[in-house]
Amino acid sequence: MSHIEVDNLTFAYEWNPTPVFERVSFQIDTNWKCGLIGLNGRGKTTFLRLLCGELPLDEGGGSAIRKSAAVDMFPFDPFRRGLCPRHPKTKRGCAPHPPDTTIDARTVARACVAPFDEWEREMDLLARDGSDNALLKYGELQESMIRLDGYRINEWIDIETGKLGMPPRALDLPYNKLSGGERTKLLIASLFLKGRLYAQGEVSFCSGTSGAKIPSISKERFLLIDEPTNHLDSRGREKLQTYLSQQSGFLLVSHDRALLDGVCDHIVSINKKSIEVQQGNYAAWKQNHDLQEAAEYKRNERLKGEIGRLNDSMHRIADWSNKVEASKIGEHSADRGFIGAQSARMMKRSKNAERRAQSSIEEKKTLLTDVDVASPLILRPLTYSKPRLIELNNLSVDYGHGALFNPITLDVMRGERIALTGGNGCGKTSVLRLLCGNDIPHMGTVRLGSNLTISYVSQETTHTRGTPLAWAATVGVERTLFMTILRKFGFSREQLEMPVEFASEGQRKKILLATSLCEQAHLYVWDEPLNFIDVASREQIENLILKYQPTMLFVEHDRRFQENVSTRVISLDN
Repeated sequence: MSHIEVDNLTFAYEWNPTPVFERVSFQIDTNWKCGLIGLNGRGKTTFLRLLCGELPLDEGGGSAIRKSAAVDMFPFDPFRRGLCPRHPKTKRGCAPHPPDTTIDARTVARACVAPFDEWEREMDLLARDGSDNALLKYGELQESMIRLDGYRINEWIDIETGKLGMPPRALDLPYNKLSGGERTKLLIASLFLKGRLYAQGEVSFCSGTSGAKIPSISKERFLLIDEPTNHLDSRGREKLQTYLSQQSGFLLVSHDRALLDGVCDHIVSINKKSIEVQQGNYAAWKQNHDLQEAAEYKRNERLKGEIGRLNDSMHRIADWSNKVEASKIGEHSADRGFIGAQSARMMKRSKNAERRAQSSIEEKKTLLTDVDVASPLILRPLTYSKPRLIELNNLSVDYGHGALFNPITLDVMRGERIALTGGNGCGKTSVLRLLCGNDIPHMGTVRLGSNLTISYVSQETTHTRGTPLAWAATVGVERTLFMTILRKFGFSREQLEMPVEFASEGQRKKILLATSLCEQAHLYVWDEPLNFIDVASREQIENLILKYQPTMLFVEHDRRFQENVSTRVISLDN
């Protein structure tokens, strides 16, 4: 059976010499459906890049990754990888033109599977040549086309992308006109199709004399998938879950608990000090993790009490020993030999208590070192004076090409937590931005309560600048509270001072969430707040909202979060 073996692995970022994960060794079978979890900044994407060879290993430290399978990684840019053709040259010898992103999506998918178009062009040249050597090469290429079902590849691409909900007409569009969600579906379907076709053909490629890629024997394929749900709406996520549940041989980074539960049979967890591999889906891992954490906390408390009692006993016996020893002095003292022996016995008991206490202290040091403690978050919502905060009457958004959704009439009442749902591009973000004062072309009426204070978390994080602490000063939130919330979100002290360009997308989102949590508001408007946010932090945020029950209007495609938090769901229908 093929597997990926990790031996003595460690890694540290340039800005912080402290290792992201310390020396770890484990093995993954390539037929598993693995989920990879861990706090933001814990190195999940870095780990994937190490596995696929994009980052160099710390060879001097003895790190090694041994793979008996070829590895592909999503996301990737097929044009940067040179899989797709460039613009044709207008003159001989001129500088190479950039990749032609206007080619249709089906051609891009075909190139991601195998260089079928190159083979066909090469076969045409070889057929014109007609020499024995040319005809031999022609036969090799034709055999590869047959082994990989190249003469039916367009049909297979239509079928595979259709499983993810992508209609065939979308494959005729230029690749650069596809939405982020459509590109996700196209590339993931292409990589799984590639793996399935290679499994029956055992083919990889090297350059031929005329530039075409000639087949040779290859290994099995294993797919690394990094957060595929980021550009998918709720329906797209459901399609992806169904699709992945029918596949095998992948390592999936996702913070969507429903997706992890629906598709994974193993969980790889990057902890504080280790990386552990456990059989089962996320729910099974979570149950075992909580039981282990509770047992360690219970053991920790028991040892804490035991250490206190042993220290008290040690000091008490030592005091008695000293008093007995002191009684040897004076003219009325009893037999000095007897008193000395009694004092020695007491001192020995004191030393034994000291050794037991030290042993308990050493055992206590080993507890909770690999446990991520999710401390409760803080929120200070304001209570609005009236029951109704916002009134929308026959509202729709129109950018000049027709209404994005059917008109809605909606009252946002105090204490409600309303989830806006709908497909990508249906106008959810536009509604939120309109309520926050942006100039959005619309029809109907919007009435906001007087003196209404709104705290907004945008979908985008690119506007964050400087270090997290510099950002706090820029937006004017309370520094100490901001630092406290980020620490509860898993930021280390070093990460509070790191430049934002070194932060992961999840850490950037946490900076925006921490900003909102520092703000006192009547209404919290959050646009996809959980994008890139790790699972543990999602559960923290859920618990926070359920505890403080702020009035909220939000867009979020995480099904568990929406089900657990919302009091009402409003769908924007096209």
